[in-house]
Amino acid sequence: IPLSLIGVLSLMLWLGFSVNLLTLLAMVLAIGLVVDDAIVVVENIQRHIEEGLEPLAAALVGAREIAFPVIVMTLTLAAVYAPIGFLGGLTGKLFIEFAFTLAGAVIVSGVVALTLSPMMCSRLLRHESSSSRFVVLLDRNFEALKLRYRRLLERTLANRPVVLVFAAAIFVSLFFLFRAVPQELAPLEDTGHVYIVGSGPLNSTIDYTSAYVTQVERVVEEVPEAVRHFFVSGMMGSANSFFGMIELKPFAEREHSAAEVQQDLAARLGGVSGMRINAFNMPSIPGASPDLPIKFVVSSTGSYELLYQVAKDIELKAQKSGLFVYSESELRFDKPEVRLDIDRDKAAQLGIDVAEIG
Repeated sequence: IPLSLIGVLSLMLWLGFSVNLLTLLAMVLAIGLVVDDAIVVVENIQRHIEEGLEPLAAALVGAREIAFPVIVMTLTLAAVYAPIGFLGGLTGKLFIEFAFTLAGAVIVSGVVALTLSPMMCSRLLRHESSSSRFVVLLDRNFEALKLRYRRLLERTLANRPVVLVFAAAIFVSLFFLFRAVPQELAPLEDTGHVYIVGSGPLNSTIDYTSAYVTQVERVVEEVPEAVRHFFVSGMMGSANSFFGMIELKPFAEREHSAAEVQQDLAARLGGVSGMRINAFNMPSIPGASPDLPIKFVVSSTGSYELLYQVAKDIELKAQKSGLFVYSESELRFDKPEVRLDIDRDKAAQLGIDVAEIG
């Protein structure tokens, strides 16, 4: 196990991978896989030693006999995990380190099983019998277990129709089990932070925005789970918007999760009129997609006013449904506009032409 993990660390260094949660997960899973090849080799060499061969000869004969099955086992396991690293999109980028680390650990373990394990067997294993009570107890129990397994296997093979019907029932149930299990790329994690963004009318000033930030801060200060917070007015050069972050107490010191705090904040901030304010938690995979997960396209040959009314009706129903954390229409009529009605007769009497007015 140590040699396989050290070997895969060298492979990770060559591939430019870091030690992170995904590579550590791959190494933890690999611990249960890298021992298989060595176990097969050691058992075969031990069998030859018990049959009378010297340890060195048994190691050579046993390793040669089992070399092809070990190679097949290694390549089979690597072929199961490696293709995950060639997937495209976000999933491929996310799991490429996991897949190649796990496949690399299995390949290294196969090399170790065919080289180091036989050498160690030739030095450490020997044919000797022990009459201690512990050894006798172990041998008796293992022999009884082997006999029970043999009887069970014989009864199973003698009743193949029952086994096939049972296997078919399990196979059919896989579809329903798959539909019943919740599916999500990355569950939302409690990072201990809640984020708030707000936007006001396009013609609002920084003073207008700061006044509403003060109201939001009063609401945040009433949250018992909050430790500290900050707000920045005028984000991205827009005087009508602000951004803020709330740091929560450690998870063990609070009764509510970050998601529950976010939902409570969203309800409280809904009472602040004059700005559109939203509280949210960062996704577990940042930057997964810049777009919202659900979008509707509304098109019409009618006027923009009609289109705006229909879009607003959809947005209002989405908010009332309670199924959406955030909803927004991209069609707006809130851009500042000034209309001038020129009194041309008056301008003519005063001797001012339209170009000068312009």
